[in-house]
Amino acid sequence: MSAQDLASTLARDKGAAVALDRVRNPYNVGSILRSAAFLGLDAALLGTPAPHPALAPAAVRVAEGGAEHLALARTTDLGETLARLRARGVQVVGADGRAKTSATGFAFGRPSVLVVGNERGGLGDRVRAACDAVVSVPGGGRLESLNVAVAAGVLMAEMTRRR
Repeated sequence: MSAQDLASTLARDKGAAVALDRVRNPYNVGSILRSAAFLGLDAALLGTPAPHPALAPAAVRVAEGGAEHLALARTTDLGETLARLRARGVQVVGADGRAKTSATGFAFGRPSVLVVGNERGGLGDRVRAACDAVVSVPGGGRLESLNVAVAAGVLMAEMTRRR
């Protein structure tokens, strides 16, 4: 699916998607796709494609069927693609462990896209600038953040909780 088709589908169906900003670990990608499919999201937008346009075999294996139940779109410019989605009325919400706004109780709209970044650098500057809001998963433990796949699962559950 093209990013343009994704925008049309989300807008038409009041759908929900997850976008991955430079998340390349196939185990994290597969886990995010599996959670997205389980929670009823419609699509996944993969930024900065891997050397091969297909999903890595390990990602497909970890997704355990999740990849087959989501519309998959790729883009080489995630920031620009997210800006185009916003222009079509899609709410774009980024995830950052240091964000002041908690995801708990956040008013996720429809259509919407949740954007998660890689574990080392988080969201890229251009991607963050394309977000309507940036939220965090509140925690009280001794670590600064969650694994990206775990955080994505928690955030997607919150995103779909009030359907």
